[in-house]
Amino acid sequence: ADLGVCSAIAGGSWHTIALQSSGVVRAWGLNDFGQCTIPTDLGLCSAIAGGSRHTIALQTSGTVRAWGSNTYGQCTIPWDLGACSAIAGGSYHTIALQSSGVVRAWGRNHVGQCTIPTDLGVCSAIAGGELHTIALQSAGTVRAWGNNSIGQCTIPTSLGECSAIAGGYWHTSALQSSGVVRAWGGNDSGQCTIPTSLGGCSAIA
Repeated sequence: ADLGVCSAIAGGSWHTIALQSSGVVRAWGLNDFGQCTIPTDLGLCSAIAGGSRHTIALQTSGTVRAWGSNTYGQCTIPWDLGACSAIAGGSYHTIALQSSGVVRAWGRNHVGQCTIPTDLGVCSAIAGGELHTIALQSAGTVRAWGNNSIGQCTIPTSLGECSAIAGGYWHTSALQSSGVVRAWGGNDSGQCTIPTSLGGCSAIA
C-alpha cells in the first residue's frame, strides 16, 4: 500500500522488483535467498533487473549491485566492471552494459551465456533469457548467444534494424525500428506467434 509512484518494474522467477520514482528499490515475493531483502547501503538507483532468484540494481553512480542466490557467482560483481548504463538478468547469470558500450556477463556459463563474442563491438541494450544473452549493437543489429537448443539465439535473416530487445525463458523478441515486433525460439505456447492485428509498438517484454 505504501509503494507510491514508480518508474520501472522487473521480475524474477518468484519475486517482483520496483523502482520508486525517488530511486528507492523495493522487492517482494519469494525471499528464500534474500532476493527481496534490499541492502541497507544500496542508496538511490536508476535501473533494476531480476534473475531467477537474484536481484540486480544499477546505482545512480553507475555501480552495479546484486543480491540473492549466488550459487554460480551471479551476484559477485567483477572488480574491473566500472560504471555501467544498463543491467539485465538471466536465470543464473547477470549482464551489464558498461558506459563505453561494452557488454559484460558473469555467473553460470555452462552453455556459453557469459562468453561475450569477440566481434560484438559497441552495444546500446542488453537482455537475458533463461540460459542465453541478447545484445543490441549500436547499429541496430541483434546478437544472441548461449543456449540455442530451440533456436532462441538464431537471429532471423530478415530481422533488419531494431530499437529494443527482450528475453523470455526459451525465446527472444525484438522490436524493429519500424515498430514491428518479432520473436523466435520456443513457441510451444504461441509466445513467438505475433498477432496479425498487433500494429506498431513502442516497447516489448
